[in-house]
Amino acid sequence: MSSPCPPAEQLLAEATEGHGPALEHSRECASCAAVLEEHRQLEFDLLRLADPPPPPDFVNRVMAKVAEAPVPARAEARTGTAVLAASLGLCAVSFVVGGAGFGELGTSAARLAVDFNTLWVGVGSGVVAVWHTAALPATLAAVLAMGFSLVGLRR
Repeated sequence: MSSPCPPAEQLLAEATEGHGPALEHSRECASCAAVLEEHRQLEFDLLRLADPPPPPDFVNRVMAKVAEAPVPARAEARTGTAVLAASLGLCAVSFVVGGAGFGELGTSAARLAVDFNTLWVGVGSGVVAVWHTAALPATLAAVLAMGFSLVGLRR
């Protein structure tokens, strides 16, 4: 009486290792031997189907075609204008949907300009105060930060 056939995964794993009880069983069992042979033939067929390497001048031909047809500057300008218009339109729609009407759009823009001006003056005053009190340490810190950043980007 022959032993029951092992699972296919175990049979294939032991075939890869080259030893094991499932592999010993396959030497006596025609069904398991057929599974191993089918797997071996499938691996052989898959290796034959490997993609061929590209021709040696492939990159040069592609780069030549790219150089022949640059994107016109007008197309880039139109795309940029369309993106800007869509962004501004979405901002206006979100402003109106947020509960404010178009009448408050100008008021909000003016308030934003005043707040930006206040921020700009405050940052400028802060930079002047730091420069007058700690110019050398601030400069050294900025140079070190930029140097470390450049070294990090270079790697």
